[in-house]
Amino acid sequence: MRRQSFLGLLLLALTPPGLAVSDAEQSLSRLLLPDLDVGQAVSTPLLSRPADRQDPDTMLRAAAREWRHGDWRAALGALDQLLQKQPDFRAAHFLRAEILAARGGVRPALTGEMGDRHAQLAEEARLRIAPDAHEAGNLPSALLRLPENVAHAIAVDLSAARLYVISRGDDSLRVTRDHYAAMGSAGFGKEREGDNRTPLGVYRILRWLDGGTLPELYGSGAFPVDYPNDWDRAHGRTGYGIWLHGVPGDSYARLPRSSEGCVTLANADLSALGEIVSLGHTPVILADRLRWQTPEQLRERRENFEAELEAWRRAWEHRDTDAYLSFYAENFEDDAGRDFADFAAHKRAVNAAKRWVSVELRGLAIYDYPGEEGLRLVSFEQRYASDNYASISRKRQFWRRQADGSWRIERVFEHDERPMPPEALRTAEMAARGD
Repeated sequence: MRRQSFLGLLLLALTPPGLAVSDAEQSLSRLLLPDLDVGQAVSTPLLSRPADRQDPDTMLRAAAREWRHGDWRAALGALDQLLQKQPDFRAAHFLRAEILAARGGVRPALTGEMGDRHAQLAEEARLRIAPDAHEAGNLPSALLRLPENVAHAIAVDLSAARLYVISRGDDSLRVTRDHYAAMGSAGFGKEREGDNRTPLGVYRILRWLDGGTLPELYGSGAFPVDYPNDWDRAHGRTGYGIWLHGVPGDSYARLPRSSEGCVTLANADLSALGEIVSLGHTPVILADRLRWQTPEQLRERRENFEAELEAWRRAWEHRDTDAYLSFYAENFEDDAGRDFADFAAHKRAVNAAKRWVSVELRGLAIYDYPGEEGLRLVSFEQRYASDNYASISRKRQFWRRQADGSWRIERVFEHDERPMPPEALRTAEMAARGD
């Protein structure tokens, strides 16, 4: 059975018993949800948002729910109430007009050739009304571990035009809010400057730019992210100026594909993000499509991988160079441009001259990397100490899953290296020597 379409269910419920769905109503369904089979039965819950939320998206869904229940007057009344609150909500205007047209048996322009703007309004309405892809309590499978000192993460499902905020509770993570979010006019998968695509990857929010200092296009402001990151540059990706930003004052939101590569939100939603963003720390996962898992499933995957990561760390600390090098892929390359052979020779020479080594990882983050099958980003503060050298740095490793299911390090990038303070060095030496 094909997946049941949301507005198709609404149309089916809208029709009084014994009457056929009109051609116009079927036309509306084909535009907004082209996979519709009007005769299919309801098979899944249609709404997953809390009923007490009164943001415009929730009100739009409530109107659709009234339609589903067969009360088109209540649906129009709910849309009127929504438009009184948010008169510049174009998707709500569009849905209201299409309901009226379908009820009147009118076959409007949607049944023939449509302009791009009309089609994008239909797509926006469909994306906003569609049920959330995740079930309550589930989390994005890409978010394996958030650093202990980071309270929130942002994950964007670009295909679904939906941005999620994941927040740390007392002992777990949970989705605390979600917002409609538009992307680049050419879709996702940015490769070069000017391609109008939104990048796929894991980024950090760098700073806040107030709307008063920007052109009106950016609305209430913008959060620039660090595109291109290390992985992007290593793969020759170009461009700059990828932001999460607002919309002009005369608009509630942008069409689903309407920016030059940025992620755009309603100004009120952008302001809500400002309450949770920690500049330089909050990760932003830009994914072609998010997948969801239970906390238990994520915990099992995380613990399995962390055991492998710990084995890598211990091999380095114990100066077991053969075991240490076994964690690196044959196509490995570091940020100094060394391939595996050069890197291995360097490590053997360095370890042979050491009497003791201490390696500590702090602020560990683990993400499945969007747009890449079997790629995992591991980020941490590395505290390395030995009898003749000690430093603290930020390290980003990219691990690749192998055919046998194991993981190997494919690329490493190191930043912000600085000397280790003497007190920390003494502590590391005592721990390494077992004092």
